Amino acid sequence: MDLWLPRMSHFAQFGLFLFTVFSLYFTVLPLYQKALLEEAIARKELELKEASALLNKKYEQIRSYAVSEYVVKASAKCSDLLIRPPELTTLETKETPETTDAKVVYDIDVANCLKSEFETTTSFKRELSHQDLTFFLEAITTIGVELAEIRATSFAQYKTVDDTISEDKILAQKKSSFTAQYLELMKSSFSPARQKEERRKAAIYLEKLRISHEYGESIRNRIFRLHQLTWPSE
Repeated sequence: MDLWLPRMSHFAQFGLFLFTVFSLYFTVLPLYQKALLEEAIARKELELKEASALLNKKYEQIRSYAVSEYVVKASAKCSDLLIRPPELTTLETKETPETTDAKVVYDIDVANCLKSEFETTTSFKRELSHQDLTFFLEAITTIGVELAEIRATSFAQYKTVDDTISEDKILAQKKSSFTAQYLELMKSSFSPARQKEERRKAAIYLEKLRISHEYGESIRNRIFRLHQLTWPSE
């Protein structure tokens, strides 16, 4: 009996050792491996988040460049920036400026022009997401509607100038203006009545030019606002 008690004690200790080893292998070790795996996943997720943030920043820069390209093209083609100033034409031909020269900007179909420039700006379709393309097209469509209303108001004002031009406007022509210089140059050739007639025509011309230029400026201001768009989140 005394011989088996130490043996049984040894067997018990050995069994306890085996139990401890198995417990470590099947509980503690998996937990440790799980912790290592979670740490690795967290590291990768952080790297992915940083990479996504960098990618989004690059995309926003590309989108900004595309919008800038569009704004430059559209603000020139869809307003009066590319219309040759009437003064240059009349200086060459030595003719009195025609009031119809100031009307050219009203002949531009701004809504269709904006959409046409959208279609021809290749960086849009090449670089921008479908969501951003749709959003931008909606933005320029809205601008087209707004400018149609502004055009109607401006053109109505433009058409009444002949009947509403005041004597103050006629007398207040800037001496630096082409028409004032032209009249001064032609003073010796014109009779007083003709000078008055020409001065009235010049005042009408300048007033119509001012109104049409204000409309052209409105077109460009609306287009420049595209830089300030709040883009939809993904």
